[in-house]
Amino acid sequence: MRSKPESRWAMVTRRKSGLRLIHVTLLLTASAIWAQVDRATLGGTVSDSSGAVIPGVKIELVSEETGLKREATTGANGQYSFSLLPIGEYSLRAAQTGFRTVVFKDLRLGVGDNRVLDIQMEVSSIETQVTVESILAPLESSSAVVGTVIGSSHMREIPLNGRHWASLMALAPGAINTGDGSQQTIRFVGRARDDNNWTFDGMDATGVKDPRQEAALRLVISTDTIAEFRVNSTMYSAESGNGAGGQVNLVSRSGTNQFHGSLFEFFRNDHMDARNPFDTVKQPFRLNQFGGNAGGPILRNRTFFFSNYEGLRQRVAQTFRNDVPSAAFRARATLPVVRELLALYPAGTVSTSSAEIDRVEKTRSQAWTENAASLRVDHRFNDKNTFFARYNVDDGLIVAPRTVIENDRQESMFRPSNYVMQFQRVFRPTVVNEWKAGFNRSSLKRFSYGPVPATINVSGFMALNQNNLLIENGTSYSVMDNLVINRGRHTLKFGVEIRRAHVNVADPAWDSMSVSYPSRQALLDNKVDSLSITAGAPVLGTRKTYYYGYVQDDFKIRPQITLNLGLRYEYYGVNREVNDRYRVFDMWACRGFCPHGTPWYYPDRNNFDPRVGIAWAIGKTVIRTGAGIYHGPGQIDDVNTALDNMTERYSLTAREAPALSYPVTPFLSQARSEGVTPRSLQRDRRDLYSAQWSFSIQRQLPGQFQTQIGYIGNSGVKLFARQYINNIDPVTKVRPLPNFGRMDEKRQDGKSNFHALQVSLHRRAARGLTWGTEYMWSHSINDGNLGGGEGNQPQIATCRACDRANSSQDIRHTITNNWMYELPMGKGQRYFNSGPASKVLGGWELSGIWTARTGRMLTVGISRSSADVPDGNTSNQRPSIVPGVSIYPAGGPTFAQWFNPAAFAIPARGTWGNAGRSIATGPGLAQVDVALKKNIRLAERKTLVVRVESFNLFNRVQAGNPGTTFTSPASFGLVSSGLNRTIGTGTSRQLQLALRLNF
Repeated sequence: MRSKPESRWAMVTRRKSGLRLIHVTLLLTASAIWAQVDRATLGGTVSDSSGAVIPGVKIELVSEETGLKREATTGANGQYSFSLLPIGEYSLRAAQTGFRTVVFKDLRLGVGDNRVLDIQMEVSSIETQVTVESILAPLESSSAVVGTVIGSSHMREIPLNGRHWASLMALAPGAINTGDGSQQTIRFVGRARDDNNWTFDGMDATGVKDPRQEAALRLVISTDTIAEFRVNSTMYSAESGNGAGGQVNLVSRSGTNQFHGSLFEFFRNDHMDARNPFDTVKQPFRLNQFGGNAGGPILRNRTFFFSNYEGLRQRVAQTFRNDVPSAAFRARATLPVVRELLALYPAGTVSTSSAEIDRVEKTRSQAWTENAASLRVDHRFNDKNTFFARYNVDDGLIVAPRTVIENDRQESMFRPSNYVMQFQRVFRPTVVNEWKAGFNRSSLKRFSYGPVPATINVSGFMALNQNNLLIENGTSYSVMDNLVINRGRHTLKFGVEIRRAHVNVADPAWDSMSVSYPSRQALLDNKVDSLSITAGAPVLGTRKTYYYGYVQDDFKIRPQITLNLGLRYEYYGVNREVNDRYRVFDMWACRGFCPHGTPWYYPDRNNFDPRVGIAWAIGKTVIRTGAGIYHGPGQIDDVNTALDNMTERYSLTAREAPALSYPVTPFLSQARSEGVTPRSLQRDRRDLYSAQWSFSIQRQLPGQFQTQIGYIGNSGVKLFARQYINNIDPVTKVRPLPNFGRMDEKRQDGKSNFHALQVSLHRRAARGLTWGTEYMWSHSINDGNLGGGEGNQPQIATCRACDRANSSQDIRHTITNNWMYELPMGKGQRYFNSGPASKVLGGWELSGIWTARTGRMLTVGISRSSADVPDGNTSNQRPSIVPGVSIYPAGGPTFAQWFNPAAFAIPARGTWGNAGRSIATGPGLAQVDVALKKNIRLAERKTLVVRVESFNLFNRVQAGNPGTTFTSPASFGLVSSGLNRTIGTGTSRQLQLALRLNF
């Protein structure tokens, strides 16, 4: 959804008799830029009634919220410009001797806006003034970017399941929701999940180890902390980078000269929810989200603060059904050590078909706790020097049970945080510099608690789990500087950033031990089949440095034509381990492990990204087109294979090991390596490269509507991919390196392309109604690799092109509708605007969102032994297609039988299946979420808001994908679960109640 103008066309009020209507043109643009991802630009040309430019006009811009004042003077060409402005409400005054003074009110500048306000002044022999209020710009006319601004009204009014702002990214043109509507599942214009880039107040807010947001938390950045955010899907200028996908730029709320705040609570439980159709009973559920915020002046017109706290308490029931030894089986145990082990299993409650096995069914609770806080302080030294600092932190704890055993659980402790400070200096009205520094951190410790020190596996019984620990901490430190220079018709922007990434991981941190019995009788006899140990990894510290630089020129060729020219350069340094611990494997250059000192891989120094866009305004129509090159770094973990090969990370297995004692003390003197399986990396790899282009026509329509139709395309090469190497030669039946087995190699040779038709219809706020519709038909094709961290091995290891087909994320049709409607009743409205009826019927608002899409593409697979496949590669094997038989049942797919099994066959031994990748389509999604609220005015500045929300109002069954393994007939084609259960898109119907006190 495109950014909506905040005001109406000029309504001119006369201050002197005989004053005529002033012709005013306000052009708004929404160019996405790195230098001002949290800032805005305003400029234009001043002329007289004949069209002649007026030099020397004094322009004064004042923030109506903080009193910040900026001044400029038009040059010989009559132009003025203000750069790097904080978002908010402004007034502008233009004055010159011999002309009537013009004052503009209610100028709303949003995140990333690049507004052009052209002013026409009238000659006057006396000092007069005209005030222009509530100005509305019809169309964007200075940028080819494809994107939108999500304002505070959307975050407050649109129903959000889980109150996560990221769900609103799906409202952007080019966005595709492939799952539950979270940051993990929303993609842009066919690019991968890990190609997206997030910034918070201009500071890196992307996951450090993996580009996506790593912490599985919902309050990492509280919705109440955000003033607004911009989503740019493609065609963003050279100021933005660090990924070829969407650019999401969030801006935090700041204090103003007026104290304001709120207290709130949102509440849900299972009594208000519908049963998930794939569950036999409704599971207990509780969710409370509560908090408050406050902001205002510390020193009026100089120092301001804004603070926020939000808490989350969630309890979700999980039902476990585990198989345990029956009483009869326990009675057969004679060895003391076996009796001790059997005592660790809980007693069965339900008999099974086997006399030796009982079943235990138990409901346990998953507990989710979060406490998030944020503080921002802004200070104005004077009108030329300003500073702000903001800190955001979220403490989260998720306790998840693993089995029916009470102390068998996993505890995940997260603590993401983000800090930024910025100093801005206005050297003169046409030269502004901005300096930022900060850090972005994600911390995770995951403790696994089990009843035994080594995992016990017995055929037919649930596993007894051991204890373990995972440590994963990622921090990026950034310093950046941005300079904006306005020269006539050119706005020049220059910027650099240096980012340092620190990633410390131990996974697992402790030795992982496993004991296996081949049968239940073997357990009674204490005859161990195998005993293995995987060494706990030391904390390994990866270090990496990123360098970014850009130059951008926004050139006004003519008042109606804007040319955006940019060049960006990105360099991603080579990973290294802080203590120089690593082991490089290269099958080709070293014929195995390489000597210490061998580079992990070679850097790509050729990441030059030229970008060009043009916007042409023709009356009520704007034509936009552009093209650009975009690079992306992918995941740090994808180039860390040298750490996976360290000798400290050994794995030992003992076959026919001695019997156990109790407590479990595995005896590994006979253990030996079962074969070394190194991890390999394409050392001459190159970074992801994406060429993107677009063309669109936007038209202003009557009734405050505007529509747009456009084409979006991109082509990706050098995408992250995976491929098995050292496979068995189909002819010689020997591996190239006989001392090693099959190896997984990470590469950068995947390819993709994407084409889309995008159509939108929007209504700007008028008569209480705001409306937005985005539709996209798209087609995504690749060879099994999307880029980022998403890549699969091909069926035939030596033929990646054989897997070229529809992308697994290919969704052909996507449509979103959102609306906000203030019912026309109550004081100041059309109906029931006085008396008791005004109080009862006034203040009601209805909002909602309707989302629909077709299903994701599915690949039918099979399980095969290595002896059946020519090269021994058993991964991602597919069946053969039976000619002339539909892959769907005669009556169409159903949840019980999505596929027609008669359409598939097992390939002959020594051959590959001929079924293509992504040949089927899974279930689609259609969901309506609505919110109804009542605003109750308590006092002059106090309002109580009562709100009820319904997610999936009509309780449509939102199905997950069916089983796709042909060789598992019990689950093949069976849809056995819903798309989602508790939070986000794709749940059964859920209701939420809320109270908010605004003051």
